[in-house]
Amino acid sequence: MATWASMGLLGYGVKRAISGPPAANDLPPITSSSKEEENFIKEFLKLAEADDAKSKAH
Repeated sequence: MATWASMGLLGYGVKRAISGPPAANDLPPITSSSKEEENFIKEFLKLAEADDAKSKAH
């Protein structure tokens, strides 16, 4: 029984590794109460992604 569970987890891990990270269009839509809030969220995400890319480059 444990062998089957181990094989299932291994298969899941391989499948997940092959598929790679989720694409940007796989993210849920932004829900905000105003256009200003939506713009703030989008700008925040851009800055966070740029900061993440910068930290990975070093």
